[in-house]
Amino acid sequence: MTFDNDPIKLLRARGEELNYLDGEFAELERSTILVVEGEDLLTRPSVEALRDITERVESVDGINGAFSMLDLRRRLRVGRYILPLFRFSKSTDDDFEEVRNEALTHPFVLGHFLSEDLKTALVIVQFAPDVDGIVRFQEVLDDLYATLDARPDDDGIRVRVTGAVALQAEIVQTLRRDIRKLSLAGALLVVVLAVLMFRSIGAALLVASGPAIGAIWTVGTLALLGHPNRRLRTDRSVVGDIP
Repeated sequence: MTFDNDPIKLLRARGEELNYLDGEFAELERSTILVVEGEDLLTRPSVEALRDITERVESVDGINGAFSMLDLRRRLRVGRYILPLFRFSKSTDDDFEEVRNEALTHPFVLGHFLSEDLKTALVIVQFAPDVDGIVRFQEVLDDLYATLDARPDDDGIRVRVTGAVALQAEIVQTLRRDIRKLSLAGALLVVVLAVLMFRSIGAALLVASGPAIGAIWTVGTLALLGHPNRRLRTDRSVVGDIP
């Protein structure tokens, strides 16, 4: 027996509206979001730090890309090429001040990729198409956490991870942990009560064997009948086991 690969099924019922959302916004469940915080994220050092964060994230195996305000374009073009909003070739503070002013008036910066107070920015992280299943998502997320932790922490920039994939992985990990604890606690309690009642370990095991076999058969029957929250182990690389 293994835990269902899709924790969303545990939390909601199906309906016409939800089916529509699943179809229209399916890609949102294959991405996660970085929340970047600082005192002023439209300064040259902060923008350089944001670029470093996106480059580190894109280097993680299993991540297809990281999109932020650094990917936005200006309203100017050279031929068919639309110029980027943030030009890292600028070498002086005066030149960057021009970039800052353009960013403040750009329609997709404030209120979208950057908060109005300039203290919070979003980076959308897209997973590769071959990353599927909670176990694989969790592996990529662990590498992502390690990569972000390896950043220098003296630039005043903080990074947090949220989004559909990160929340789903956390839900599954929490449920697995709680199930392990509750199952172990319940089994120990039954054995202790049986020993106290029958004053014999052999008799306690004899009494406990019946309910244990019944529970195993019940769970197995539910799996064979296609219970929505559990299923038989079919792919260990996709579905995580409950020890």
